[in-house]
Amino acid sequence: MKAKFASLMLITLLIEGISCKKNDLNSDVETYSNASLKAASASATRYVVSTIAGSPYQSGPTLVDGTGTNVRFLFPNGIQLSDDGNIYIADGNDGVIRKLLPGGQVTTIRLPKAPDGEEMLAPAYVGVAKDGTINVITGNNLNSDYPEAWIFEPGKPAFVHTDFYATYRTLAKDPYEDVFWFTEGFSALKFKKSSSGFLIGTDQISFNIDSIFSDPSPHSSFSAIAIGNNKVKYLSDGHYLYKYTPGGKSERIFEELGVEGFTTITCIVSNKDCRTLYIADAGYIRRIDDGKLTTIAGPSSVHDNRDGTGRQADVHARYLALSKDEGSLYFSDSQAKAIRKILLR
Repeated sequence: MKAKFASLMLITLLIEGISCKKNDLNSDVETYSNASLKAASASATRYVVSTIAGSPYQSGPTLVDGTGTNVRFLFPNGIQLSDDGNIYIADGNDGVIRKLLPGGQVTTIRLPKAPDGEEMLAPAYVGVAKDGTINVITGNNLNSDYPEAWIFEPGKPAFVHTDFYATYRTLAKDPYEDVFWFTEGFSALKFKKSSSGFLIGTDQISFNIDSIFSDPSPHSSFSAIAIGNNKVKYLSDGHYLYKYTPGGKSERIFEELGVEGFTTITCIVSNKDCRTLYIADAGYIRRIDDGKLTTIAGPSSVHDNRDGTGRQADVHARYLALSKDEGSLYFSDSQAKAIRKILLR
């Protein structure tokens, strides 16, 4: 009986052992299968480019509100993604600011004239504060040989300012204040009226170009600025990248990339932990992760403005805006005359 009982126990243990092995194997297979599906899903969506609003195939009016491909932009340039999910767009040659709602509807914001009757023309960059103040930098226009700074405060006359040989460029949101920064020559300033109320720009940060530029002669102005959550200001002169730390130190960064890395930088965006920079450069969308440069989308040889994945899409990015969850990058496309999106994961 003992022998039979021992044999029975041995058979039972063997069966249970086989069953456990089988269950462990099934568990491993299931886990591996789920991981594979997640990886496949991520790889299938990463860097997919889609057009949200606008179309290059235009006839008739260039200023049309609506949704999808029914929308018409003339030259979408600077954009801002606000906290409420709206995207504000400087529609350059139409001379207006557009608003793209989260649901996809595009509307036109009608702005007042300046006290002397001047109309805002050729907006290049836009930033809307939480109090409703609309900040705009224009490009060269019919009324001025130089860029102009416009501030539209709710219920107040428009404020307009320009300087002789003004080089106002770009607008970047400060993550710690309800204010935007812009560049003028080789300085960075807050886009605010001075205490006198007659000038634009406060809290100026100036760079000693001789100390950080190896050859300052080709450079005329910073072309892009981003403010990181680490309070570091990232800037570009179009070819190189620089940073200005809260301690007041300025230096060129990613020198190893050199001119070979960039051609014409028009926008910089930093992610929340400041380990990744997204860059619009000569129409390409590039990213830098821990010093490694990757091109994730850009112009194709066909130039048909098609959507697609990564380098298979035809992209001519001008200005970038990173979503709150950092899963998408919105951008204005001057050739496609559209606002588009690229998935980052």
